[in-house]
Amino acid sequence: RWLLANGAAPTLGVLGAGLFHLTDQWLAPVTAILAGIFLYVAVSQLLPRSRALRPGFSGYFVNVIGACLIYGVTELIG
Repeated sequence: RWLLANGAAPTLGVLGAGLFHLTDQWLAPVTAILAGIFLYVAVSQLLPRSRALRPGFSGYFVNVIGACLIYGVTELIG
């Protein structure tokens, strides 16, 4: 069931993007809302699961390395 949803998500995303037109006035608020949702999911779901799978210092270390990697890539790109 989730495999089908994961497979259909990109196609539905492209079709949905064609239905909506965001003006410059709405682009920043919508982007901020989606970023907030992403951070909420990361903090409430992914970090606790990561800590459960890798308890102790190694779990924190891997999370910090991942955050630094994301920061480095975004600085390189943008």
